[in-house]
Amino acid sequence: MSPVLPRRVQRRHFVVCGDNPLAFRLAEELTKKYGENVTVILRSKRDNHGPDISRLPGVRIVESTRLDEDTFRAAGLPEARALALVQHGDVENIHAALRAQDLHPGLRLVVRMSSMSLGRRMHELFDDCTALSDATIAAPAFVVAALNDPTLSVVRLPGQTLRVAHRDSVPEDQVLCTLTDPTETPSPLLPEGERSTDLVLALATGVPEEAAPAPPKRRAPAKMLWDVLRFRKLWIAAAVGLSLMAVVSTVWSELTGKSWLTSAYEMMMTSAGSGQVDQNLHGPERVVQVVVTLAGLVILVPVATALAVEFVVNTRLAIALNKPRTSHSGHVVVIGLGNVGTRVVRQLHDLGVDVVAVESNEKAVGVPVVRSLGLEVIVGDASRRETLLAAGVDTCRALVTITSDDATNLDAGLLGKELQPDLWVALRLFDGDLAHRVEKHLGITRSRSVSYLAAPAFAAAMIDRKAIQTIPVGRRVLLVAELPLAPGSELVGARLSAAHDSGEVRVIGMRNGGRTGYRPSADHVLGPGDRITVVATRAGLGRLLPRTTGQSPG
Repeated sequence: MSPVLPRRVQRRHFVVCGDNPLAFRLAEELTKKYGENVTVILRSKRDNHGPDISRLPGVRIVESTRLDEDTFRAAGLPEARALALVQHGDVENIHAALRAQDLHPGLRLVVRMSSMSLGRRMHELFDDCTALSDATIAAPAFVVAALNDPTLSVVRLPGQTLRVAHRDSVPEDQVLCTLTDPTETPSPLLPEGERSTDLVLALATGVPEEAAPAPPKRRAPAKMLWDVLRFRKLWIAAAVGLSLMAVVSTVWSELTGKSWLTSAYEMMMTSAGSGQVDQNLHGPERVVQVVVTLAGLVILVPVATALAVEFVVNTRLAIALNKPRTSHSGHVVVIGLGNVGTRVVRQLHDLGVDVVAVESNEKAVGVPVVRSLGLEVIVGDASRRETLLAAGVDTCRALVTITSDDATNLDAGLLGKELQPDLWVALRLFDGDLAHRVEKHLGITRSRSVSYLAAPAFAAAMIDRKAIQTIPVGRRVLLVAELPLAPGSELVGARLSAAHDSGEVRVIGMRNGGRTGYRPSADHVLGPGDRITVVATRAGLGRLLPRTTGQSPG
């Protein structure tokens, strides 16, 4: 299909490629919040979110099935300020970015990436490119919603979850930097010195993202004995069997005149098939002995064997799948182990929260990741009562449903409220109006849209802001940015402490080829290719950028 040209191309506009929810939210953010002109390249105005995008004021549409040079020219890419590639498919987005770079060298690129390990290497291919994951951006909001803590702030950076906390609640070796003293108004966002009333940015305890999976722990014999005692079917079968045996023993005692204990012993041996033929027995006694023998061979022994086999198989399967047979209470249930759900589970785990995950597809990418953390995964349909009961929804502190299907999320949320009327529920829903009405009329406590949460970060990146995350501190915001040091820049050859700016900039991490290391030494000598992760105010970040690029502030 040849590209359909817009009626007029605006100079210095923005180009967005995609017809998914993120493309719609991003175009809406750029036009309504920033007042920018936007051109959207999509397959058809009639498919997916094409109709919604077409109705946005200030948006022009180019319809094309290919992101080739002709399509980019039709969209006015040579005159564009920035290009956002937000389609699903990392390889397709990289291919389109390479084509765009050939047509417009130096163009500002913002690329949606599912694999952030690949995204962190995008700077090797492009001079000015920001790779973002909508799942990574949105996950902390679901974590905060799940815990229902208005003071909590969570940030996910490469390999580590960070949190905002009071200094006296965090071990000193986990503190990255002081944020502010909330008792002072106004107070600096990055003050010098330390006081017990300070808020701090700290490492969240837990397993880092790149850490090797921990092997499943072997259960103690006492724990295995407890599992046997908790096997409900075994208790029911034992109760029924003993009741029948008591009745039969009483009848046998009346017929033979023997004591009840002796009768019970003989009936138990007879039911096990070891009864002896007694020629002195009369008609009624013989009938009872035959019935008990047959009942033991046909009913009691097979039932006991079946129960034993079921217990052994279920226990071994649970061990093989790293699913300990434990009861949960006060935990968080997360439904859906896609990109967002997996990140939410990991961050809750990093914060020390007990989590049980539910996923309908055992081959989902997040299942082995969550099991490697030693957490339980229930494989089943989240819209079924037995699945939610297996996950302990009736005793959990919160339910978070984050599948990619709104109907499944809503169904599971409402069923969770049936099982526990006061349950705190957080839903993933795309439609903002639906989310508002669900909260208002159906008793669902929080609803979130991944695209709605991620769009502001994508838009800010297109406006050429270097921040990769934000940290809310009261009504103000700190920026988190990862900055590469260009050869010949001011900071190359200087100590890491030279990048600090009192009250404005703090370096919290550094990377050179490998993974990011947090709490780096202030005496480390910076070299070309180093990438420093900083927490900064907008003014501080603006002053730091020229020192990392070698460009003058003007």
